[in-house]
Amino acid sequence: MITQFRIATGLLVLTLVMSVGTYLGWWSLFIFIGPYALGHWLAIVAAAYLVIAVPLYAYLKRTTSVSRAGLVKFHVFGNLLAFLPIAVHFGLHMGRLADGPLRLGDGLAGFILILFVVGAGFMLRFGVAAAHRASVRTVHVGSSLSLVVVIGIHALRNFGLL
Repeated sequence: MITQFRIATGLLVLTLVMSVGTYLGWWSLFIFIGPYALGHWLAIVAAAYLVIAVPLYAYLKRTTSVSRAGLVKFHVFGNLLAFLPIAVHFGLHMGRLADGPLRLGDGLAGFILILFVVGAGFMLRFGVAAAHRASVRTVHVGSSLSLVVVIGIHALRNFGLL
């Protein structure tokens, strides 16, 4: 468990460095691949992963005999890896605020939700808030479900479908 804690903490530190570096312009993710920049493609892949993996995890943990420990590792580390490009994408947009007004609505809401999901998930997985486990679990599950909805709205709006 201590190894998993170290890896998860390392991923969170890497996410922080990458998103702050992107925000400060230490590197550019405005390398266009087709119609979108690299930073957008990374966030699209990560969001698609979350929209598929989170409900799949919830379904599998209740209906299959697959190893619970394996499912939890898949859930925790897959979601932490998906959080990295989403945080970088958010840093990319926050770094552009000086360029002109941006619509922050659903993107900001989604980022706040993913912060709740990751924070509560980290506390649940590593027993940080053991005395308040039921409350933290409620925040984690509620934020996860809300995040899936906000990701859908954000994608539809930014692809011009809403």
